[in-house]
Amino acid sequence: MKLTRKDWSIITLAFVFFALLVWVVYWFFYLPVREEKERLTTEISNEEKLTGVLDERLTAMKGGSLETTAALQRVVPVKPMTDQLLIDLEKAEVVSGGLITKMDFTESPMAAAAEGEAVETPAGLQKLTAVLTLEADDYFMIEGFIEELERTQRIVEIEEISLEGPEELKNMNDETEKIEYGVTFSTFFLPEAETTEGDAKATDSPPSAHKNDPFQQFPDSTVGE
Repeated sequence: MKLTRKDWSIITLAFVFFALLVWVVYWFFYLPVREEKERLTTEISNEEKLTGVLDERLTAMKGGSLETTAALQRVVPVKPMTDQLLIDLEKAEVVSGGLITKMDFTESPMAAAAEGEAVETPAGLQKLTAVLTLEADDYFMIEGFIEELERTQRIVEIEEISLEGPEELKNMNDETEKIEYGVTFSTFFLPEAETTEGDAKATDSPPSAHKNDPFQQFPDSTVGE
């Protein structure tokens, strides 16, 4: 059977339509579901870590182990401990080679777990959310900052990373532009009775460098505890 030009046109259109259909299903149905699944998996994993740490901390408090309690408070402290978080951010900034140009912190209570969820959010748990604007020379600086941030002792949940890639260089002599990107992440703290708040001082903080403003590169930052 010899196919005519019209037959080939129909076959080509059918193939294009099928390819377009696959693309639409992937981008608008499969990909969002997969990303939502990954997000929920990360949230459940973080909440399981939080629950485990809090259980260990309660056990340590009942047993009178101040050393263990202090170690656990480095993971989930009783106060926001924004000053320690700033030190961790400065370390990530130095190690990655990037630059934080702006930061904002907000505190909010954790939403109660919905009925039927696998992990129940501990009562009284508070969330400290940081919104950062940064500059980097290349992708590896961005990756290095995120990796260093996730190495901190406190539980950190990366919520969003937004960036726009640099424009393509037209000439070899053109200077590369800085990549501006944003990072939104949350960490957690659990306020407790005044008898345990004193243990928050047990976190390891470096001695003061006697600077009036150790974060002079953050003129627009707002920090709240």
